[in-house]
Amino acid sequence: MDEQMHFGYFIMSAQWFDDLLHRIRPYLDHKRTHTSPVSLQERLAVTLRILASGSAQKCVASSYKLGSTTVSVVVSEVCQAIWTALKGDFVSPPKGNEWLDIKHEFWRVWNFPNCLGCVDGKHILDEARDAAFPLHVNLMCPYPGANLDEARKVYNYRHSRARRVIENSFGILAARWRILGRPMEFHPEKAVDVVKACVALHNMLTLTDDATSSASKYIPPNFADGTSAIGEQMPGEWRRLVSGDSNLLAAGRMSTARALPLQ
Repeated sequence: MDEQMHFGYFIMSAQWFDDLLHRIRPYLDHKRTHTSPVSLQERLAVTLRILASGSAQKCVASSYKLGSTTVSVVVSEVCQAIWTALKGDFVSPPKGNEWLDIKHEFWRVWNFPNCLGCVDGKHILDEARDAAFPLHVNLMCPYPGANLDEARKVYNYRHSRARRVIENSFGILAARWRILGRPMEFHPEKAVDVVKACVALHNMLTLTDDATSSASKYIPPNFADGTSAIGEQMPGEWRRLVSGDSNLLAAGRMSTARALPLQ
């Protein structure tokens, strides 16, 4: 399988597939209970294919000549292992000077001061839920209403621009892991494991993308929203891929450029 085809199937290069295989191995090595057990490599391949394509488990099971029940168990176990193996390196909160780096980047890119991140809510059509975000001393919301003075208009404009970060993060997550594009036919506990695995994979591949070849870029040029030379918004390719989705829907008003890892 060439590099481009490998990425199309698993949303990562063969190198990162092998790295992930190494990371999850300690959490999935079972005692042999069958004369022909499913190899760890095949279990990871089946799981990534389901997450990446959004195909039903029974369809992928058929293509790998495995039983549907076997694949269902494999997906649950591998998703749990992915989260356990990756969360410490790729889903942990920022530490120390990393907070200052985030603050400086929000000011440099969006002219939004003292900002340490963006928050949004999405509907996962299974059992996951969202909530509205009230104003707190550490959570800044836009001013409501239409008749605002100039200072509040400027604040709302900059707030809206800064929130584009989180919209792109969720959008790219759903565009890459197509299992999130439709209602999940899983028990709630399994749906949570699947979403957590997708978030961990998204963060890993986003944070390591600079070292990836062009054929295996997780976020290639023009995939995220951009801005033209005259300041016009340029929609990213991810928007086309998720345009017909019926899952991971906005919990409230959404705005729209560069993506950050999800926390």
